[in-house]
Amino acid sequence: MSKDTVEAVVQCLGISSSSSSSRSKSNIVGVVVIVEVIVVVAVVVVVVVVVVVVVVVKVVVVVVVVVVVVVVVVAAAGAVV
Repeated sequence: MSKDTVEAVVQCLGISSSSSSSRSKSNIVGVVVIVEVIVVVAVVVVVVVVVVVVVVVKVVVVVVVVVVVVVVVVAAAGAVV
């Protein structure tokens, strides 16, 4: 990015590097961005945890069903013999 482009973007955002009030504005913008990033990361983590829990529960249910079927089949085979 050229210096002119950076200055144009800064002016569009209403941030002037000379005044202290705009500096505090940029600090506020920075804090808001950080908070937004934290919220997004937290949401992503929650979604990932929920997905992992759902997958683990499904796997456990499948394993339990398979074990029950195997036990029933073995018991039935034992009863037949």
